[in-house]
Amino acid sequence: MKNILLPTDFSEYAEKAYKYAAAIALASDATIHLLHDFDLEYIHPAIPVESYDMKKDDAKKKLEEAKDRIQHYVTTKELKIVTHALMGDLLETIQALISRENIDFILMGTKGATGLKSVIFGSNAEKIINNTSVPCMVIPKNPVEAYNYNHIVLATDYTPLGENNLNTLRWFAETFDSRLTILHISPYEKEEKHPYQKELEEFFKNTNIDVTFDHEVYADITIGLNEYATNNEAWLIAMGERNKSWFKKAIEGSNVENMILFTNFPILTLPLD
Repeated sequence: MKNILLPTDFSEYAEKAYKYAAAIALASDATIHLLHDFDLEYIHPAIPVESYDMKKDDAKKKLEEAKDRIQHYVTTKELKIVTHALMGDLLETIQALISRENIDFILMGTKGATGLKSVIFGSNAEKIINNTSVPCMVIPKNPVEAYNYNHIVLATDYTPLGENNLNTLRWFAETFDSRLTILHISPYEKEEKHPYQKELEEFFKNTNIDVTFDHEVYADITIGLNEYATNNEAWLIAMGERNKSWFKKAIEGSNVENMILFTNFPILTLPLD
């Protein structure tokens, strides 16, 4: 991971991602690309150039302040942070930056007030996750306090992830010395080993990662995953992007309290072909 894209609107929700960006950049010597996508209230030929310049200057100033807040989390070295003050459609801007700056993954904060449903199925986060080719890490409003980074949970329905996504998981686990649990939750007892589990075992067998497989029986996937991650002190939950439909069904059947509990964990979405 050499290039991290960190979009921000300077809100308190966006700032929740700053600490994670700093930790990841410190561990990997990656460059943080700090993006603010601004716009004018309306576009009209009569708008003076000064309006655009004022908007951009204000964005640049706020980006420098955000840059300082990110650096505040690291005292041992100066982080590599590049700022981008750009005007236009947010998704198009992000797609262009991914290509131009060779972005490895996107890190962003979200309100989380209405739970994972708003993260995955609403507004900008939904567009970014659905329409970009790199992994996305979403940080909730009140993330669990990561006193250490020693446990990652991959929630799976055994849809194949592909080599690139497995390498992403491997990178996170090795970089933070995290153990990895590959977890399947369903309303039914486990019957026999899934064929894809054998492929996963083969992929990780020559690594130094402590990998375990687990199966939990829950009628509600959201509650089960939240309880498992809480009880086993995870700092990150990963899932394949196509699992959104799987999670969406679970979330739509859950109450607000359960959704808020669920979004206490940062979520890493892995794009599937």
